[in-house]
Amino acid sequence: MAVDLSFVMISLPLCLASLVMLWKTFQLLAMVLWPGFVGITFDTHRLSIIRGPFGSRCYETKLLDIRYPFEFSADEMEGHVEAFLPKQQQYETLLPRMRYPGSSAGVDRLIQQLLRRCDGEIAVVMRPMIEQWRALNSSQ
Repeated sequence: MAVDLSFVMISLPLCLASLVMLWKTFQLLAMVLWPGFVGITFDTHRLSIIRGPFGSRCYETKLLDIRYPFEFSADEMEGHVEAFLPKQQQYETLLPRMRYPGSSAGVDRLIQQLLRRCDGEIAVVMRPMIEQWRALNSSQ
């Protein structure tokens, strides 16, 4: 009886890990085989994250809270180490933190997860539009 119990205790975590890996594999396979567009689209008024079989999300850019780490106050815990980089380096190498009211995950993190690129690569492509969004949001 003790041998059976120890066998179950050893094999149960392995079975659970296998199931998690199988689920992740099916998710990735579904994204790869999806016949439609998967990615992000953006313009001056809307940012859309299209995740294929897992749905899409649209965000109004006027409601996005877009800030770089140096713009956080000292009592906010979101700047972390990046806040100590020079401002110009933050503009060039970091995707700013983007939050949307009512959204549990950061929009910037969703973009990174979908595109699987580093901050700098995404920021280079999106920087002109991000600056336009920031200008529109600051004028309101």
